[in-house]
Amino acid sequence: NRPVRDLVHHVLQHWPGEWSAQASSSALHEATLLGLVIDKAVNLLGWRPTWDFETAVGVTTQWYRQVHEGADPLALTRADIARYQDSAVEADQRWAK
Repeated sequence: NRPVRDLVHHVLQHWPGEWSAQASSSALHEATLLGLVIDKAVNLLGWRPTWDFETAVGVTTQWYRQVHEGADPLALTRADIARYQDSAVEADQRWAK
């Protein structure tokens, strides 16, 4: 679990800008923590995260920024998948062998 502010902080490191909370008091409540449950992937597939939070947010933010600037989304996606697989091999991930 990570506070939403952590996600925003790391996104802004890769795509500088300003962020300010603009929710009205009548807006639906936004969760303060983001959670991702990986139990099934761990238990059934033997999967483990390859990239840490900061790396995953950085790669994802760069993808969105590059697409916004006109890059080919498919080419970026393929390159990111290859980088992830290379990282998995280096980390000796069972599924990447």
